[in-house]
Amino acid sequence: MEPICVISDLHLSWLKKNDSAPMSALISFFSYIYSKASLLVIDGDILDREDRFMGILAQNSYLLDYIKRDKTIIIEGNHDFGLRRFDGFSGFKIVKQFRYGDALIIHGHEMNWINKKPNWAQRWVLDIRDRIEPHFDDIDNLPGMMSNYSEYLVDMAKYATKQGARDIIFGHTHRRGKFVSNGRNIVIPNHSDAVGIVSTNLINTGCWVDGNADYLIYDGNTAELKKWEYTSLETEIL
Repeated sequence: MEPICVISDLHLSWLKKNDSAPMSALISFFSYIYSKASLLVIDGDILDREDRFMGILAQNSYLLDYIKRDKTIIIEGNHDFGLRRFDGFSGFKIVKQFRYGDALIIHGHEMNWINKKPNWAQRWVLDIRDRIEPHFDDIDNLPGMMSNYSEYLVDMAKYATKQGARDIIFGHTHRRGKFVSNGRNIVIPNHSDAVGIVSTNLINTGCWVDGNADYLIYDGNTAELKKWEYTSLETEIL
């Protein structure tokens, strides 16, 4: 299969000089990646909140000129309220999830109960979360959030199995990495616990905030997690 690229969690309204990949980094990345991958999948949370993002988009609308509509798929994340309403995104293929060979690509918020609520409730809960987050070191361990990351990954693996997918690619948590689940717990690849048991590969694509610039190259057989070094060429991070 031809290689594709997956990135997630750009959160464009978070762009700050000191803690996020600048617009120039995204532009250089987009200019590069279309020559290396047959398709770019933006796996959710390209924006943060529509009220804040609209200002960012107005100031940086030229960014969308570097995203090729015929070679890009956008998956809606939990922060992508109103994405389809923005004129700048007309012509893009915007979906809830995307299947590529044996891989299912979803944003990942579907495994969190908060994000299964109606949008009005979600907005309310996320607004509270924004207000209290600065006061906690690990917001995901608060009641009602993502109380156990291993359980979250197992739920993700079960969902992949139900959908008939061997691999599941997701973002949402900003926790870049590769995992394997045997359907009951998370196991180390090639660990004896996985022998003879149908296993699921889980690949988290990371994010583009807090100084990160993560991306995934996937060709159906291999999944390479990389980091875009926007001061030079990209450098692979194993």
